[in-house]
Amino acid sequence: MEHPKVCDVRGGWHHNHLNQLMSECRISGAKLASICDVHVNTVSNWRTGKIGAPGMLFAYLELLAKVKSIGRV
Repeated sequence: MEHPKVCDVRGGWHHNHLNQLMSECRISGAKLASICDVHVNTVSNWRTGKIGAPGMLFAYLELLAKVKSIGRV
């Protein structure tokens, strides 16, 4: 599934895209915080759009979603 590259005014990916990817990957905020070595509140801020999430996070989640869609994880 191709994901739209929706940017917000700060140049980052849109937080709705993050929520969509997390849902597709079946990954919780707590698990993502652990993977990224950040506080769970940071992930919450990414998910609500309070602060922009790192671009590499989207690359990771998009790759994980693709791998899961072909049944490798």
